[in-house]
Amino acid sequence: MAVSTVTLPCFKLHHQPNLLLRCNNSSNQSLLRFHFSPPKPLLISSRDGSRRLKVLPETITVKLEEEEDKTVDLSPPAPINTKLYFGNLPYNVDSATLAKIIQDFANPELVEVLYNRDTGQSRGFAFVTMSNVEDCNIIIENLDGTEYLGRNLKVNFADKPKPNKEPLYPETEYKLFVGNLSWTVTSESLAGAFRECGDVVGARVVYDGDTGKSRGYGFVCYSSQAEMETAVESLDGFELEGRAIRVNLAQGKKY
Repeated sequence: MAVSTVTLPCFKLHHQPNLLLRCNNSSNQSLLRFHFSPPKPLLISSRDGSRRLKVLPETITVKLEEEEDKTVDLSPPAPINTKLYFGNLPYNVDSATLAKIIQDFANPELVEVLYNRDTGQSRGFAFVTMSNVEDCNIIIENLDGTEYLGRNLKVNFADKPKPNKEPLYPETEYKLFVGNLSWTVTSESLAGAFRECGDVVGARVVYDGDTGKSRGYGFVCYSSQAEMETAVESLDGFELEGRAIRVNLAQGKKY
């Protein structure tokens, strides 16, 4: 009877004395399990009536199997980040005011508006610690990009600040300067007034960095030159919230 043989290059002893494992070098995975049956004495009677003991050879049972990799990961768990960065804050927003804004969506654990040590003025950004990641995502979804007191808030996880490469509002080459604005005019109300003349791509009121109050002027951008020219003709001298506004082409623009 022909017998086939298989080379088994890697073995290791199991903690059980009658067990030998064949392993995979690359993954330390058990491929074959050899069970050794201990020698069993057998009482044999001969023809002459005498008796003698004979030890039977060991028997081996081979079983092909896979064992789960029970390698224990001892590395420390990754820390959970629940700290948010709030940027482009109006300068008159303090920690209490910011907390009230956030509480409309979730309860913060800690709110810290940063101030200039020399002047005591707000630096226009803050850090907010939430209870869990789910609350962080809710705050980002509801407050990132929203306008508050004429400024579009920037909200993201504190370890991933957004690069300040994009303008604070969408701009085009068809840009107008709007002066003599009432102190009550916001970016939204400014855009609403100029939509009467065409598609407003972006509009913003400029605020003082120290006081957070309007500087009395702003900018409006249209999607076409024709819309921009219509706005100059129609809205220059137009009364908006109690003041006659001045509308002209923004300086430095070439058409």
